[in-house]
Amino acid sequence: MKAPVKDPFEHLPEAPDLRGQITIEEIRPVYSGPYSCVYRGKYEKNGETVVVAVKILNKMRGAALETVLRVRNYS
Repeated sequence: MKAPVKDPFEHLPEAPDLRGQITIEEIRPVYSGPYSCVYRGKYEKNGETVVVAVKILNKMRGAALETVLRVRNYS
């Protein structure tokens, strides 16, 4: 029987909620791959605007998730 997959990121703090502070500029991604898409966006905070990359992960389940976690552990 396989051991349950452990989350290698459980020690990290929760990501901040940036809703309302980031806007995606274009419908088409700059990059699109099997695990994520990257879009060009703008981050606004305290009156300052910065161009940023917004990475949106695709849903992964089962074998795909285990593969990503395994590859991450080898890196």
